[in-house]
Amino acid sequence: MHRRKFITRTSGLMLAAAVPVRALGAQDDETSKVMLPNMSCRETRRQTPGPYPTLNTPLRSDVREGVEGAPLRLKLRIHDSIACQPASGAVVEIWQSDAEGRYSGVENIRFDEVTLQPAGAFADLRDQMFLRGHQISDDTGVVEFTSIFPGWYFGRLPHIHVRVIMGNIEWTRHDTQLYLPTDVEREVYARAPYAARGQNPLPPERDLVTKGDTAVIEELTLPIARDGDGLKGAYDLFV
Repeated sequence: MHRRKFITRTSGLMLAAAVPVRALGAQDDETSKVMLPNMSCRETRRQTPGPYPTLNTPLRSDVREGVEGAPLRLKLRIHDSIACQPASGAVVEIWQSDAEGRYSGVENIRFDEVTLQPAGAFADLRDQMFLRGHQISDDTGVVEFTSIFPGWYFGRLPHIHVRVIMGNIEWTRHDTQLYLPTDVEREVYARAPYAARGQNPLPPERDLVTKGDTAVIEELTLPIARDGDGLKGAYDLFV
């Protein structure tokens, strides 16, 4: 799959983002994936919601709640993969870890650094709700969130969980995960508040979900670009 890369700089931070061929309808956005006319509106690859989804997340666009991290403006456009057109009225939920690799709303699971097996719990944050929220897609199928670049934790590549439910009908639920460009990841993790933990030591082949499948990682990678002092990314999901 051919990819074009672009590099931007802001406040000494170099961002390199790869834009695979995948999406439809946001060709005017430099961070959106572009779908060629002869490609079908095939469903976006599903992935496990993992151990950390919660019920009743807030309806909101800014999910940060004061959590520190590199600002990330996330634009998602939802498409009906059958009708091959933007889907309005879809419930779109995101959740992710903070700069320290912790999720709100749950008791976090610690993974052994060698075996990657669960090794007890840590950071009981069941009384908090940061970096979680949902929006309803507009007439063009778009939702936007303001979040931060997610931190890493043992066993996983950095990622953002996305859940889409069409027309408030539970059986339409579509779960997936969006990954981050490694060039951007390295630059972000070299800066506060991420730098105290250093770079993610996990190679892609040890990721518990993708297991190093480069095609999966490439398809689900969120293109990133400079956005003032922060970052922005856009992705088209077909459900």
